Amino acid sequence: VEEHQHAIRKALDSALAQKGISDNLTKQVRGEILEEEAAACARDMVLLITGALSTLQTAAKRRLQQDAVFEELEDVFRLERVADEAAEQLLAEVARGWIEEEYRAALREAALKQAA
Repeated sequence: VEEHQHAIRKALDSALAQKGISDNLTKQVRGEILEEEAAACARDMVLLITGALSTLQTAAKRRLQQDAVFEELEDVFRLERVADEAAEQLLAEVARGWIEEEYRAALREAALKQAA
């Protein structure tokens, strides 16, 4: 901004000097132009800051959505683990029941053979 203002000031001084305008008037005109330039720079900065804030807000919303998705995924994975553990326990119980049943059947068969 300062380099830009310096270049404008230099160009104005040169242009006004060529027209033969007095030094006091040059300072007044230069001051008004620099005020307008400063206001334009301030407006540009406000627009840049507003854009940056909007980008940050969008990023924050996206992050919150991602966090919500991650929480849902954690819940799903937790439920899957619980279901897997329950299935393993059920399978173990069924296997034990089948083994016990087969064992009893083998004992019965052996007892029948012995009785015969």
